[in-house]
Amino acid sequence: MKVVALIPDRFAHYRYPVFKKLTSLGAEKYKLHIYADIEKDKSGIDLPPLHYVGDDLDQGGVCWRPVKSMFFRGVCFWQTRLLGLAADDNYDVVVYWGDAYRVSTWISAALARARGKKVVFWSHGIYGKESKLKLFVRKTFYRIPHAMLLYGGYSKKLLVDEGFSESSLYVINNSLDVECQVESYKRALDKGSSLSEDIKEDLNVDRLVIFVGRLTASKKIEMILDCVKSINSSGTVRLGVLLVGGGDYKSKLESYSLSLNISDKVNFYGPCYDHDTLASLYIKSDICVSPGNVGLTAMQSLIFGTPVVTHDDMTNQMPESESVREGVSGALFLRDSLESLISAVNRCLQYIDSGIITGETCREVIYSEYTPEYQAKIFHEMLDGLEGK
Repeated sequence: MKVVALIPDRFAHYRYPVFKKLTSLGAEKYKLHIYADIEKDKSGIDLPPLHYVGDDLDQGGVCWRPVKSMFFRGVCFWQTRLLGLAADDNYDVVVYWGDAYRVSTWISAALARARGKKVVFWSHGIYGKESKLKLFVRKTFYRIPHAMLLYGGYSKKLLVDEGFSESSLYVINNSLDVECQVESYKRALDKGSSLSEDIKEDLNVDRLVIFVGRLTASKKIEMILDCVKSINSSGTVRLGVLLVGGGDYKSKLESYSLSLNISDKVNFYGPCYDHDTLASLYIKSDICVSPGNVGLTAMQSLIFGTPVVTHDDMTNQMPESESVREGVSGALFLRDSLESLISAVNRCLQYIDSGIITGETCREVIYSEYTPEYQAKIFHEMLDGLEGK
């Protein structure tokens, strides 16, 4: 039986379901040990409870082994224990987080290969906007592993265009706790969505767009307000905005909505971390709009049956944006183009009204390619593909 060491960038709590699937579904073929820091870094991303640091799978353990991540100017450059892992004869395969800033990964991965181990990088890969120097460094780095697990198909295409073998590239995507989300969705339906209905009534609108995330300048939320102003001025629909999130940018958005004379159509809901409440808010919202990049929010919105509108410039997007498909799970617009955003929102509303986009078409995108089970399947395919390399 193979023994695999998996070294992610961090053990984010949202990744627990996929790590659990990798551990349990592969139990008959391999043993998986996960090496990650047990303390939060400056990103503030939640980690799972520490009782998961153990080998008792029946108690939720995922064979989590602690390492220490070291940072310089906010960038992780070294993870402890990696050199020892590369030299440890107990491991047949080592799966590293494919971040070229990590000096420890360069050294450990090269050493692991020299000792005859199979090396894999789990990575975003190429973004498509690197400088010549950064592209050269990343291409050199990505030549080290036998295979790569990628968060999206766009990066795979870029790597193939740069001469990497397609057979060594596996698109594993990303996932959230889909089972938990589905349960929240069912509970929200059972309880009804009076909360969201009240919001529509308070705003005196018949359609509602939602944004979920930090209220920051990079999210370009002003474009949502401009879009609502334009569509409402046309008289074709009464459109409201639900902004779920906090941040220092809130006051500027409040002032901007006042200057557009649409403050009565905007609800600043504030941060929300309760899954059932979020499910309720998504269910009664017609569209989730993200004018900047969109990441895990897209997957969250789609599993609750709400289509997503975001821009189509993949060099400035997150890989999860690939779940947004025109006429299936949302609509796409030209980045930074207000006219194109207005058109995309109107198209999406038409898709909904005509039955082209439904809650089921949105959820099916997630069920088909963005679940822990799907990621485990790709992980197993990758391990099988390592034979003979």
